[in-house]
Amino acid sequence: VASFTTSCELNGAFVPSRYNLGLSQVKLKNDTAAIAAFRKCIDINPRYEKAYLEEARALSRRNDYSGAISAYESVIALNNINTTAITELGNVYKNAGRLAKAEESFRKALAMLSSSDEQTKTKYNLSTVLYDEGKTIDAEKYAKEAYDEKSYIKDTKNRANIVYNYAMILDKNGKIELAIPKYQEVLDLNPDHSKTKINLAVMYMNLEPP
Repeated sequence: VASFTTSCELNGAFVPSRYNLGLSQVKLKNDTAAIAAFRKCIDINPRYEKAYLEEARALSRRNDYSGAISAYESVIALNNINTTAITELGNVYKNAGRLAKAEESFRKALAMLSSSDEQTKTKYNLSTVLYDEGKTIDAEKYAKEAYDEKSYIKDTKNRANIVYNYAMILDKNGKIELAIPKYQEVLDLNPDHSKTKINLAVMYMNLEPP
């Protein structure tokens, strides 16, 4: 922070110093100072895409959803194929309770993504939004696609969440025989997954015999 601050003092119009100052503040969890640095970047160069993206992330962490949405929209206005910004905007819309807009963002991103961890996560996110919207058939479709592509997700707990989402939707759609082994698969990946334990126990109690 001290070095980048000095660089900014020596040349106030040098955007990379402002941007890296902001990133340093993010690592120190000083989001107020980080946002100020990113906004100064934008003042100097209104087309500096990366500064809008980092500003959006910082605002999202502060639950300033309207500010984050505006910043993400600025990124997309500059680069309408920035799938990272589009998927992150979808998450902000979801957190803000704007499910239709979240669905729109995730679908837009999926149309541009090829097989990757980002595509798998986007299918997972889309399925959760569709489920919350009551679109359970579509939700199951994307949950299964994310499940089938779970090998792209290297973190075991995140992979467990993808399997859980698919198991839960199968459960809610009445597909008990398919749901039970998927719940068991979640516990193989994450033995501490409490929601799975609860749901699986309820399903076992409802079997004949329990």
